[in-house]
Amino acid sequence: MAAKKATRKPTKKTDPRVRSWRRRGIEITPEEYDERLAKQGGVCAICLKPPKKLRLAVDHDHVSGLVRGLLCHRCNRYLIAKHRTPHLLLAGAKYLAEHLASQADA
Repeated sequence: MAAKKATRKPTKKTDPRVRSWRRRGIEITPEEYDERLAKQGGVCAICLKPPKKLRLAVDHDHVSGLVRGLLCHRCNRYLIAKHRTPHLLLAGAKYLAEHLASQADA
């Protein structure tokens, strides 16, 4: 029987998440990530669904680097598109709400 290889808990220097976050200018520790994940109930801050395969992404302000929340891959990809602005997102939400209301009336 082969001996089991001892595994060490990743440190801030060896944790691949930390290296990835720092490369992107995101200042968050694994402990802060876990705290935020628990505060969000383990779900995406936008769609409120748990992640399927990938862990939730750290959403952050690209200018200040401040963390806003944890998002699923789908919601994060939607938000980071360069042409998405709060004004455009609100207009899209209004558009969809109006069409949903008109379908309900039909």
